[in-house]
Amino acid sequence: MPGTGSSGVWQVKKRKKGLHAALLAAALLCCAALAVLAAQGLFTRYTLRFTSGGAVTELSLRPGEYPATEALEAAGEGQRFICWLDASGAEAEPSALPAEGDAEYTALLGPALAEEPGPWLEAGEYGLALPDAPLTGAEAARGVNSLFEGGCPGAAALAQSETVTADALAAALEGCFAPSRLDTISGREPLSRLEAAALLGGLYVDERGVPAPSASGRAAAPDLDPGRDSFTYLRRNYYESGETGWETAEALTMLSTGRGNCYNYAAAFWALARGLGYDAEAVSGTISRRGQPHGWVMIDGLYYDLETEMAYRRDGVYDRHMFAMDEVRASQWSYSF
Repeated sequence: MPGTGSSGVWQVKKRKKGLHAALLAAALLCCAALAVLAAQGLFTRYTLRFTSGGAVTELSLRPGEYPATEALEAAGEGQRFICWLDASGAEAEPSALPAEGDAEYTALLGPALAEEPGPWLEAGEYGLALPDAPLTGAEAARGVNSLFEGGCPGAAALAQSETVTADALAAALEGCFAPSRLDTISGREPLSRLEAAALLGGLYVDERGVPAPSASGRAAAPDLDPGRDSFTYLRRNYYESGETGWETAEALTMLSTGRGNCYNYAAAFWALARGLGYDAEAVSGTISRRGQPHGWVMIDGLYYDLETEMAYRRDGVYDRHMFAMDEVRASQWSYSF
């Protein structure tokens, strides 16, 4: 029996030694596996700190993970999210970058865009667009203010200048658009009205994602269109029925500016017809049953209505002819003088 007991103790010890060895081997395997996982970054976490409008959000990401930033790009009333800036102030897109270390980003928030820019370039004398005239500081200030719901913070600095360069325009808009967008606007020469309208229009339509503006930059200045400087309508003077003495002045206005109302059209035609030897008479009277003030030309008893003819052609109506109307046809339009 003593021998048997000694053998039993030895067997127990042997089993314990085997168990210890197995546990040690398992521990070593586990450590090796953990080391591999650690090397793969399983237990590594990077902290990405996002600041937007005073609110701070921290995201904990594993190496290679992409941060979801859409919910962090909200802007307050009267503002819009423009882009993220990294710790150095450079433009960044954190959602497109895999986490590779701790990082900090700040949201650039600017003034909300206007639903559409209002007119800001006033026409010159006789309604001319003056696209090649130098842009003034006051015009530039109105232009940048027109792009945003609550105006542009940098507009006041522009208003003090006699002329405005592209560099000055970009400086005034700093913080209102992404830095990379403003970097494309540079130049030290005074801008023309047309150049400024095209620059501001380009910024606006790019930001809104609407179709690109025409070469005239009408998206930023609806009242600026070089095509307006042609023979077209401009509301001007009206005259009493039978009044005379206005013909020469109104003819000069139309021929020198390309713009005018029915009296200007009539006067220009009257002057040209008389220059060719016709016994033309410019008439101030009324048209339609409502007695609307109107001007036209009479030659040898026939009625010539230049402005009404132009209006029909402008609207694509070509079956109405307002030249050389006899008395019967003119009476259908209720011409009276």
